[in-house]
Amino acid sequence: MTMSLGERFSYLRQELKELQAKEIQLELDLQRHERVLETIANLEPGRKCFRLVGEVLVQSTVGEVRPTLKEQIENLKEAVAQYTQNVELKEKEIQKFQEDNKIQFASVNQLQERAKEN
Repeated sequence: MTMSLGERFSYLRQELKELQAKEIQLELDLQRHERVLETIANLEPGRKCFRLVGEVLVQSTVGEVRPTLKEQIENLKEAVAQYTQNVELKEKEIQKFQEDNKIQFASVNQLQERAKEN
């Protein structure tokens, strides 16, 4: 089954929205992780702390959590960078699709003016 131009364009825009949503979610996760690391930065390494692993609350020490948290932050930074790149590529793909198929958007005012002319 082949898609019409409108369906294909809508599909591409939906893909872009999904990529952007995931990018935003990863950025929020990154900010939370960085905030936690900042909060525990000056605590004693032997101090008891808890972290959520999946759905289980696990007891650890600050000294055990810091390296794991730093690693997770680096992984999140890489994931955010990858999603940012994917969003940019998808935006270029959509722009090229628009140009190749001469798809233009009209504002409500433009549509009203065209209706008056006809």
